Amino acid sequence: MTAEKSYGRPRLVLGYVDSVHASQCARYFRRQGWEVHLIPSGVDTRRLVLDSPPRVVILDTELPDESGWLTAAKILLDRPEQVVFLVGRERTDANERFASFVGAAGFLARDESPVTLAEEIFGNLLPATA
Repeated sequence: MTAEKSYGRPRLVLGYVDSVHASQCARYFRRQGWEVHLIPSGVDTRRLVLDSPPRVVILDTELPDESGWLTAAKILLDRPEQVVFLVGRERTDANERFASFVGAAGFLARDESPVTLAEEIFGNLLPATA
């Protein structure tokens, strides 16, 4: 049984550079009933994801030990079904294409609100209706 199932709450892992943005996101998702793990490195994020897979991983593209791009690619190589979002300085077509290239579910700018991030995640996690 995974930790997510044992707690009955969806788990989110947030690999971050900007501690203010990470704290805002963590507070918002916790209020929505998520179990949130804040991790400031790519290596530690990958370790946690492989040991105890969360429902969603959010990675900053500028992690200090390896880029979020590389961390996402490594996670998705080992766990192709894992939902990964990338967060960076600005939302551009090039960043969105590269996020798609590494297998991420989406890309958002750091200055976008936690509500926008949640809408992006929930929109990608909920099945499309006919």
